[in-house]
Amino acid sequence: MWKVFSSLGHAFRGMIDLLSTERNAQIEFVMALFFIGLGLWLKLSSVEWCFVFACIGAVIGAEGLNTAIERLCDFHTKELHEDIRFVKDVAAGSVLIIGIMVVCIGLVIYGPKVMQVLGL
Repeated sequence: MWKVFSSLGHAFRGMIDLLSTERNAQIEFVMALFFIGLGLWLKLSSVEWCFVFACIGAVIGAEGLNTAIERLCDFHTKELHEDIRFVKDVAAGSVLIIGIMVVCIGLVIYGPKVMQVLGL
């Protein structure tokens, strides 16, 4: 049982490290809070909340993996290396792909509700 608590402790420390050191993760976290607040105001359905939370988890989780990959690459070498550039760019591109999909999902969920509130 101690190993489980120890593992959870490391995971929580990793989340705190990510949110306290990475600007993009901080921005994503603030955006998550904004969209949670907006969702509460717009009274999202249970299914819509599932998508919102999945999107938040996907973006911040991908950012964490991207950060870990970048740090590992930087630990390996600070020199310019084509393979390291490739790995870092693909990791960053993966976050971008998830971000684009999250924006699309957000438009589907929030768009009609916001337009209705604005009377459009």
